[in-house]
Amino acid sequence: MTKRVTVYVLVVMVLALLLVACIDDGMSTSCPTDDRMSTPCPTDDRMSTPRPTDDRMSTQPPSPASPPEGWPTPRPTDDGMSTARPTAEGTPTRGFLVRAASVEMTFYGETSDLLISGSDASYATARDTSTSSSSSAHYSRLGQKHSTTSGDYSVYRLYFDFDTSSITDTWTVESAVLHLCAKSDASTDDFDVKIYRYDWQEPGATYREANYDGAYGGDATLEGTLLNSSAFAADTYFTLTVATGAISVTGDTKYTVVSGEDVNNSAPASNTNEYISMWMADEELTTKDPKLVVVVSAPATPTPTATNTITPTATNTVTPTATSTPTGTPYPCPIHITSDTTWGPGTVLVGCNVGITSGVTLTLAAGTELRMTNDWMLDVKGKLYAVGTAANPITITHHTMTATGSYDYIFLRGDNSVLDYVNVCYGDGINVADESTITHVKAMSNTHGLYFSGPWVSHVQSSTLQYNDYGMVLWMDALPYITDTNVLSNTVWDVAMYQHESLSTDNCWWGSDPPDEGKVWDFDDEFTLGDVSWAYYASAWISW
Repeated sequence: MTKRVTVYVLVVMVLALLLVACIDDGMSTSCPTDDRMSTPCPTDDRMSTPRPTDDRMSTQPPSPASPPEGWPTPRPTDDGMSTARPTAEGTPTRGFLVRAASVEMTFYGETSDLLISGSDASYATARDTSTSSSSSAHYSRLGQKHSTTSGDYSVYRLYFDFDTSSITDTWTVESAVLHLCAKSDASTDDFDVKIYRYDWQEPGATYREANYDGAYGGDATLEGTLLNSSAFAADTYFTLTVATGAISVTGDTKYTVVSGEDVNNSAPASNTNEYISMWMADEELTTKDPKLVVVVSAPATPTPTATNTITPTATNTVTPTATSTPTGTPYPCPIHITSDTTWGPGTVLVGCNVGITSGVTLTLAAGTELRMTNDWMLDVKGKLYAVGTAANPITITHHTMTATGSYDYIFLRGDNSVLDYVNVCYGDGINVADESTITHVKAMSNTHGLYFSGPWVSHVQSSTLQYNDYGMVLWMDALPYITDTNVLSNTVWDVAMYQHESLSTDNCWWGSDPPDEGKVWDFDDEFTLGDVSWAYYASAWISW
């Protein structure tokens, strides 16, 4: 009995020592000094964390991105176009978007779009009462006709749906343009094609009559005339600028397309065709899909005046001391860098958004610790040259908080920045929208480790993406080249794809051998997405 008690006491002492080793002193918020630090301490820092109990391979289509990506891809054959990031259950959530000054988002039509028609010997009845609907056609008729063979009048109305819920609700919609592609023209009498903003109900077949009756007038709002059939051209996009205030940031944006003759209650002449055919959303993976192109912008940053522009001096930086809470001299705000500038070494406090003008370089000296005091962005339209060393890395973090997303993106969208031996933690992560070079970077405990947006060939080598919500996100046909990098233990996905283009990686460690497919959202989960290729993966942790 005495021996057993002694063993219990020893076990308790060992556990206590381990607990003390893992407890953060609550003062410092610097990035982990190596890849093994996290809150809480991981059970095994170099192996992937256990996969969630659900398989995150749900066939439920994305319902926002999805992506943000507007991602520039068609959607599956059910109701699932999306641009938002996926959750752990496999269904993307709303609000996933690059925080840029201005972003163009393309939303392709949902396959729930439909044709509703009415046919009857009475023109009034054909206009007032529907007889059929279809949501699976690649193209559909629009307009009206009269057939002497059947003696019936037929009226055709189209309904289009665009999931725009991925637009962040604090952003401003600057413009919106509807694009519809014409297929063929059967009209003998020309007519106007009218666009109405109308929140028609789904599923279309269930609410067929209500949707047919509400296509124009009542709750429907006229957006304008898309074209007159006299100007018809096959396989050509016709465009109409639509009201920005009607673009939904919480759900779907919907339109109806009707003939002007239908609206005017003007019956076609006997045995006359007054219709054209339009390509529908089921014509996916082509250049004929219906699409809504929206330009959005983030809340404006105050425009600095001449007195706000500063030239950093020695008083702007301090040499780190042994105190547990680093301090530094904050720069006056707002910070608008219009000439080549160097910050550091030492601790630099940032108390507002930082903007770097195109053609201008901000250099962070080795050993610099850049601390954000709030939800600020480092917006690099010029160049960020942050080159540390193994002994004196550069750290970008929050001044006091240790939660993911505590400050905004490091937004690289200018003159091809260079980051080497840089630690980035507790923010939204690094948004790469140019051909930057990233080496020896530890992106840890961020919303995103790396967020690639746009068709740029960026280079990432010998880095670590760990403990983020998302290790990597690819959007808008980004083309990063990833080699010799550790990507593991990210909470939601190690990689989330929101684009057609695939991702090739070489000699990366994914936390297990072989890599866990369940940690990646790509072609295997959604057939319109690019694939993540890891044919040549590392079998163990990559030290650098």
